[in-house]
Amino acid sequence: MAKQHGCNFDDVNSLKTCFPHPSDSNQEIAVFPDPPHMLKLVRNTFGEKRYLFSSEIINWKYVEALHKLQESEGVHLGNKLRGEHIKFSKQKMKVKLAAQLFSSSVADAIDYCHNKLKLQDFIGSGATVEFLRLINTLFDVLNSRYIRQHGYKKAISKQNADLYLKFMHKAKAYRLSLKESRGGLPVLLNVLILSTSHCTRSVKTMLSCCFPLFGSKEEATIIPLHVSFVLLIGNCL
Repeated sequence: MAKQHGCNFDDVNSLKTCFPHPSDSNQEIAVFPDPPHMLKLVRNTFGEKRYLFSSEIINWKYVEALHKLQESEGVHLGNKLRGEHIKFSKQKMKVKLAAQLFSSSVADAIDYCHNKLKLQDFIGSGATVEFLRLINTLFDVLNSRYIRQHGYKKAISKQNADLYLKFMHKAKAYRLSLKESRGGLPVLLNVLILSTSHCTRSVKTMLSCCFPLFGSKEEATIIPLHVSFVLLIGNCL
């Protein structure tokens, strides 16, 4: 459907995630794939390819190593990682498995095993920790809705708009750095992070257009990011 309107999700170097408004050519409609579905696709890509590259290797083996360590010790380092997160093929539709994998708690646990415990199985896990944290934050931003949440889970408002836009610029640059192999072809995770291509401009437009309608009080300037997009397509790829 999105491609029929002129969008392009196939080439990481020429992404086109918007199309002209049918009744006003001076405006654009931005396409944002459904964040929960896209999160599952990121998890599927990472789990099945096992390797991605940014500045260093992003390796699925560190997730497996954490699970193996926790099972052998009979304790969990403040996270919900279990066997079903590792062998997810029969439960691909469960969003919570992907969300619990791409969590700050899993990233923190791997980081702790590397930097504090100095375990051999976690040497070189820095890029993987960075990847897990970025996807976690990105999902929080795109799925934000409530004012009483904290950090990036809080709905976008005048008060945190600059913070969100700064992060989206960072996420876009990170997306462009991902490769299939060291020095290889760019990876388009046809997925959650392609939303960053148009998100920064769309958020700015949304803020300028919507906030005047809601008044000046903080409670009135909250916009659930996941429902504020002009067009939301959950299964367009």
